[in-house]
Amino acid sequence: MQSPYPILIIGQGIAGTLLSYELLQNKIPFRVIDHIDDRCASRASGAVLNPYSGRTIKGISRRSQMYQVARAKYEALQQLIGTQILHHNPLLVFDGDEPGNFNMPGALQAFREQDHVQAFEEVALVDNLILLKEWRTFLETKGCIEDHLFDPEFLHYTSGPLSYRDQQYSKIIFCTGVAARSQPFFSNLRFTENRGDVLMLQSDQLDQDYIYQKDKIRLLPRGHHTFWCGSNYLWDYENMIPNQEWAEQTIRQLQDWLAVPVNILDHFCAKRPTTAGQIPFIGWHPQLPGIGICNGLGTKGFSAGPMWIENFVQESVLNGQAAMFQYVLDKWCPQVI
Repeated sequence: MQSPYPILIIGQGIAGTLLSYELLQNKIPFRVIDHIDDRCASRASGAVLNPYSGRTIKGISRRSQMYQVARAKYEALQQLIGTQILHHNPLLVFDGDEPGNFNMPGALQAFREQDHVQAFEEVALVDNLILLKEWRTFLETKGCIEDHLFDPEFLHYTSGPLSYRDQQYSKIIFCTGVAARSQPFFSNLRFTENRGDVLMLQSDQLDQDYIYQKDKIRLLPRGHHTFWCGSNYLWDYENMIPNQEWAEQTIRQLQDWLAVPVNILDHFCAKRPTTAGQIPFIGWHPQLPGIGICNGLGTKGFSAGPMWIENFVQESVLNGQAAMFQYVLDKWCPQVI
């Protein structure tokens, strides 16, 4: 029997957005608490859906399944918010291992090299900034989101329903990225974090119908002749000051790659939560089954998250079965005295 109390979701990044969408679709009451952070990983992400990035037949098959589920979810979200967030943008990979199969030279006039360009058609791009903004607006119209920072001092969970700020909830699920590590329930989880830098570029001469990739540089169209350019992985850092050395090196690489000028509009960085073996943390604290986590989706968050979170809601929230990745939480969650 479904609890009369709503589920409390902490955070409205991509995990909180997808989770609240799944709960809405299954008519499960919920409430979201979120304070906007313009430099959170979900906002800084490239948000590419790419089924080709598996190295094995099994990996490619799994990615293809994730891709199909993700496209269907984002198309449904588009209908709800009334705004396009999913764009079909073929991926052009320069200097690939195989002879080029892309034969539209007009799209390559902006580049110095035009041979050995591989085209991958079934690739899509999620406009993450519009998605997060418009979904938040949608939740506001439903009256089920609050803008403030979660304060654990107001959470009580010793017996009966959970309560937070004198409101009762059936469960609480943390969707706060690497910040979830600061909660005592999940302090032992094997979270690591790295920092990624992003450049925002402007060019009137780059075709906005494609995603471009060369080595570790990826250019993603963001509309109005702007492009997301990233990204690096910095594991050892002391602050969140953008890495000027990386920016200068990337600009030099762009100058060698492009035959047209680009303007640098912005340079920023964000923390990425990562996990051992890239296995997400989705499930419940083994000793506190009313306290859950949906985090650590990593770079696959926008593409794999829709399938992972659908499974979590169907198998665990609705049917009380163990979540797909529950074994990770059973092993690493701290003991509660």
